[in-house]
Amino acid sequence: MRRRTAPPTALGGEPVKMPPDVAHGPDPAVWAVDVAVPPWLDDTAGRQLVAEAEAVRSWQAAGERWGAEHGLRHGEWRELLPPAVAYAVSVRGRLNRAAGQLKVPWER
Repeated sequence: MRRRTAPPTALGGEPVKMPPDVAHGPDPAVWAVDVAVPPWLDDTAGRQLVAEAEAVRSWQAAGERWGAEHGLRHGEWRELLPPAVAYAVSVRGRLNRAAGQLKVPWER
């Protein structure tokens, strides 16, 4: 089992806090900005699907940038996420959400 990454520290030794938008997860209301929906997919379900995919991409990019700024290796920032968010973005969490068995933290 992998060891959890210790939170990055500032010069004074204080742990650096993850930005709330990143720690909260890939909320489409925050991360999906100006989503271009193809004309053949221009319905509510299609817009939501495209917005969620864009939100995840933007959120991951922001998390990677934040992690790199604080000396974390690729993907280590995910180990610092709150447990509910980490589960929701995991493979099992996404499958449970697709099956309607999980309400993700950013939709509560």
